[in-house]
Amino acid sequence: LDVQIKDSANVLITTPSSTKVYRSENNVSVQKQTLRVGSGTSLEWLPMDTILFGGSRARIDTEIRLDTGAAFIGWEALALGRPRSGDRYESGMLSQRTKIFVDSEAVLLERLAWHAGDPVLSADWGLAGDTVWGAVYAYPADDNVVASIRDNSAVQANVRIGVTLLGHLMVARLISDNAQSLRFALEASWKTLREPVMGHEPTPPRIWMT
Repeated sequence: LDVQIKDSANVLITTPSSTKVYRSENNVSVQKQTLRVGSGTSLEWLPMDTILFGGSRARIDTEIRLDTGAAFIGWEALALGRPRSGDRYESGMLSQRTKIFVDSEAVLLERLAWHAGDPVLSADWGLAGDTVWGAVYAYPADDNVVASIRDNSAVQANVRIGVTLLGHLMVARLISDNAQSLRFALEASWKTLREPVMGHEPTPPRIWMT
């Protein structure tokens, strides 16, 4: 997916359902999105989660390029296996990279990589055994925006969250053991952020209700 927003446009992009990465013996499933947001324009990138089935081999690359004067809210969400259906991700691998630039200057460069069974999945300094995680990004943001996320009980229900301000970029990281709880937390974050960042009231896309 390659998106460029310009000429005073205001765009919201979402998906109708979860992306599913199935078991593969050798092939790596590649998901790549590049989002460019020009000055005076706004983009909301709100896809449903990506489910990594046991035995899947996935690479997910996201690159976001913002100009000064742009507005952006986005999120990423992933789920390991489907525990309630017996898929506990006993094999598989993931490589995930997220890059965010403002005026060509890197403000966030992150990489997450593992194979099933690696300590990061179970250790307290990693996912601590939880199976779903995500991140929310907002630009431009300030201390008041950070406080609004930290103080929102709807965001924090059944979810562990940490919020960071990197210059004018807010990054919130969320971890849970329940995909629905994470989904509710992402939507609550977006509702909290939309008016201060985008200048619009939060009206959920109708496709989320289908």
